[in-house]
Amino acid sequence: MSLRLQLIELKLGMNQNLISLMPHEASWSTAFKLVESCLHDLISDGLELHHIGSTSISGINAKPILDVLGVVSSIEAFDLHKNKLESMGFVWKGEFGIANRRYCVLSDPTDELTLLHLHVFEKTNTEVEKHLVFRDYLKNSPRAAKRYEDLKLSLANSSPKDRSIYSERKSELISHLLAEAYQWRQNSYDLNPASTLQSLAYQTDLSILAFQGRVTIRDEYIVAESPENPGYFWGNLLVMRKAPTIGDYDKWTSHFKKEFSHSPLVKHMTFGWDSTDGNQGFTAPFIENDFEVESSVVLTLKKAELLKTKHNVNQLEVRPLLSDDDWEAAIQNQVACRQETFTREAYLNFKRIQMKKYRDMSTAGLGHWFGAFLNAKLIADCGLYCFNNIGRYQAVGTHPDFRKRGVCGNLIYESAQFGFEKLGTKTLVMVAEPAYHAAQVYESVGFKPSEKAVGMYKYPKDEWSV
Repeated sequence: MSLRLQLIELKLGMNQNLISLMPHEASWSTAFKLVESCLHDLISDGLELHHIGSTSISGINAKPILDVLGVVSSIEAFDLHKNKLESMGFVWKGEFGIANRRYCVLSDPTDELTLLHLHVFEKTNTEVEKHLVFRDYLKNSPRAAKRYEDLKLSLANSSPKDRSIYSERKSELISHLLAEAYQWRQNSYDLNPASTLQSLAYQTDLSILAFQGRVTIRDEYIVAESPENPGYFWGNLLVMRKAPTIGDYDKWTSHFKKEFSHSPLVKHMTFGWDSTDGNQGFTAPFIENDFEVESSVVLTLKKAELLKTKHNVNQLEVRPLLSDDDWEAAIQNQVACRQETFTREAYLNFKRIQMKKYRDMSTAGLGHWFGAFLNAKLIADCGLYCFNNIGRYQAVGTHPDFRKRGVCGNLIYESAQFGFEKLGTKTLVMVAEPAYHAAQVYESVGFKPSEKAVGMYKYPKDEWSV
């Protein structure tokens, strides 16, 4: 029996010219598993599937159309399967109004009943996170699910033949529910997993990584993982309880290999340790095996200590990023600010994934990514995210063409003021290289050195380096 006929037997199918809702059917879960099996048989490489939409939420009425989210590493590679999907009866509609989406529809053999919507995105696309967070929130919040159901029932009754009105009038409530969903997810995670650490640098690093990925507490160390960004050196690491001593090289590297054995794309090794005085411990065996030791100064700032920058830049506007174009400009600026040893292609891929996570954190209300705009052009940017009244700066970068003009000082001053007044932070934390010029800029607006942090990493230079 064809997939189409099996879906009809599982109580799916809605007339294309009529909006009708029906009570949730247990068979819809079976239908998704059937679709998942069929599509994996058809496309065996790298297609991740999720049941989304109202048919995935038990207890509420839904249009009897299965919504399936497909997640791939490359849209271009997925496009190569167009003919296979069409041979199964799918109608390939391309982006269909949403950038970088592939939208496919499966109807019954007569084309009278719509059975299935397949929405495919690359894994770095923000739409993936939105669909999954929204679904999970409605599954876990009966009250929110009821609000959504009530609106849909009202719209279906008032405009049963107008899908455009139905979709348009749902959008406002969906936006509100999505904001609630991100807040719910934030409250569902422990965003202070390393509160017992002395190091402010690693405390705040691990709070960010707890949102972006996974943080696991062990007796001797803490594991931080960024599953969607395996090439992120400081997003996939072990934070040890103390500095390395004699004999730790074999033990530490063995721990790392064990913890990341399930992630073959993590090809580096990164270690930090809980120290506030910059104690490097016994790093000689690591250095002999191509590890690079990185020492940082941890600077902190209270509201009363904030100093207005001495170098005002005329017509410079500092504000949170708002649009897709803003975020793309920030990504390009971050790439322009990379270490010269990193290739543009490798760094751009890493940065796109990383910035998607920062955007999710902004949507969740944890802070903002700020841009400094001159004549509407982004020339510097940074992130500021807050946990337990502590704000942590991320990836401050000024375009090479605009350095030493006061841009960075203005960016930090304005974003710090925003953090104190609108984000409710009590202390701001900045981690910088001790000899780097920017550390002096941070001090010029009131930051003071308070700790030292140390870590080390080793990575496959042939994949990253020029």
